[in-house]
Amino acid sequence: ILTANVTIPATAFTGDYTVYMNNPIDGHLELVNSFHVNGLKSPLLVSISPNKASAGHTLDVTITGSNTHFGQGSPTASVSFEGGISVNFQSILNDSSISANITIPHNIYPRGYSVSVFDSVDGNMSLLNSFYIDSAGYNSCYSHFTTNYDSINNKFTLVIDSITSAKAISFNWDFGDGNSSTDATPVHTFLADAIYNVCLKIITASGDTCSYCHPIGKDSLGNVYRQSGFSMSVVRYNGTTVGISENTSITSIDVYPNPANSFVTIVTNQKITDEKPIISLYNMKGELILQQNLVQNKTELDINGFANGIYLVHVTSNGKSDAIKFIKQ
Repeated sequence: ILTANVTIPATAFTGDYTVYMNNPIDGHLELVNSFHVNGLKSPLLVSISPNKASAGHTLDVTITGSNTHFGQGSPTASVSFEGGISVNFQSILNDSSISANITIPHNIYPRGYSVSVFDSVDGNMSLLNSFYIDSAGYNSCYSHFTTNYDSINNKFTLVIDSITSAKAISFNWDFGDGNSSTDATPVHTFLADAIYNVCLKIITASGDTCSYCHPIGKDSLGNVYRQSGFSMSVVRYNGTTVGISENTSITSIDVYPNPANSFVTIVTNQKITDEKPIISLYNMKGELILQQNLVQNKTELDINGFANGIYLVHVTSNGKSDAIKFIKQ
């Protein structure tokens, strides 16, 4: 039994806090979310209005918070968006509302984008994927596909992005092994174990061309997905299923703290077998930042050297996969 006298800061937020203890015999011990504090309500962003716009437009938006102090910090609150959406000017309406005039690039990809507000009192607050860019003003050539791996059938499925499918009038696949195809959804078998840089080049109705490449075959640790070659097929994304086995999700994956500064902990209930799960970390440009095997269900990642922003954690195991986002600040 150990007793301790603790002081709770007057500025502590309401919530459950973790208790830590270290000693030379037992090492590091913790009781997660075991100590409840009735304190200040945590500041958070609630909404952005309007929450939808088209590429190439300039408009005013209003961001609303709860328990925030937008006008009290020094300097006062500042607004930022991901995806190259620029903030031309902003105006603090009160402690819980701030307006901003923003310009959306012409070549921004249609999807949801995150908005953040930072002030010296509340810190950094974000609304993830809360501001949606539709495809009405999108006029750039865009080529993209995602990859999924089925370990049972030793097969990759490449999923053509919906915007790519809509804009392309011509497809040219380069499989990276000397073979190619002009079919939109080809099937191909690789005969040897290697990393193949698969590329898709499209031509749009306006004559623009663009390409996207992604390696398949081995991961960055050199793990071979099979020992005697493997197959690949291409499908178009249809908004729901893409012809992949329905049971492709890991039951549970979590990341904390979120947002994080120095370290994040990845937790999954996936059973750790001889075929260890693979964790891949991507930035919002789709670039692979880190990849490693999971040797236990709870893994800590050092993110001290990472740039601030949003990252995607992707865990793959036994043909199943799942993903979750976190913010580095």
